[in-house]
Amino acid sequence: MKQVIQHQSISYTIINYFGAFIGVFSTLYIYPSDLNLYGLYGFLTNTASLLTPFITLGFGSVLLRYFPYFENRSNGHGGFFFYFEWIWYRHFMF
Repeated sequence: MKQVIQHQSISYTIINYFGAFIGVFSTLYIYPSDLNLYGLYGFLTNTASLLTPFITLGFGSVLLRYFPYFENRSNGHGGFFFYFEWIWYRHFMF
């Protein structure tokens, strides 16, 4: 079990560093040469941030409607409620 955790942590660390490298490279070399691309990226990021609260408004009704269909007899539920709670808390954290 310990080896699995070590392997996953090393691989995720490498992936995170690679993603940070892509972000630094694009900020330093790609965006200054194409300002239209930088503006489009900023527009898409800001639009997604503004639309997120409106998208999460319907999760409560979806949860009430479909929760009985995802019920598991061994533990009483299929993790469906936890999934929606996780989305809700994640929304408020960011």
